Amino acid sequence: MHPLYNPQHLVELYGPLADYLNTNLGGARFTIEASRDYAEFERKYRAREDEFILPNPWQCLQAMKAGYEVIAMTGLPDDF
Repeated sequence: MHPLYNPQHLVELYGPLADYLNTNLGGARFTIEASRDYAEFERKYRAREDEFILPNPWQCLQAMKAGYEVIAMTGLPDDF
């Protein structure tokens, strides 16, 4: 996840989603991993270190260049 908030807050926000996916998707294991800053997050997705990422809109476009595919989004497509 991009470091919009501190790691503890990110776990509080997205932990329930990871728990839900882990309960309902057999054979998969989702964990919440925060980055210490935007540069570290961007290094990780450029290196394809994670299977799934939660980027901001600009990072999404950059991650697509690195080979990621958009599977879900919030907001309106015009915001991109």
